[in-house]
Amino acid sequence: MTPVLSDEQRQAIAEGHGAPVFVLDTLSQSQYVLLPAAAYQRIRSLFGGDDPFDISETYVIQDEAADKAWSHPEDAAYDDYDAHRQQP
Repeated sequence: MTPVLSDEQRQAIAEGHGAPVFVLDTLSQSQYVLLPAAAYQRIRSLFGGDDPFDISETYVIQDEAADKAWSHPEDAAYDDYDAHRQQP
């Protein structure tokens, strides 16, 4: 079942120019948010569910990239950047 927007909701959406619209269920006193489906698609992974992306699957490649970045020969000077300082 897909509920249909009321005229009041449609007006609030139009006045919001694409921003989320907060609505109140007067029976339960619960608030809900109406937002464009495209906006929901961008944030839906925050809610868990059926999104197949798992950040832990990228850990190996992240480690490899960090190793390459930190072991670049031109950056070797940074390994001893305090050598020029006088000792107290």
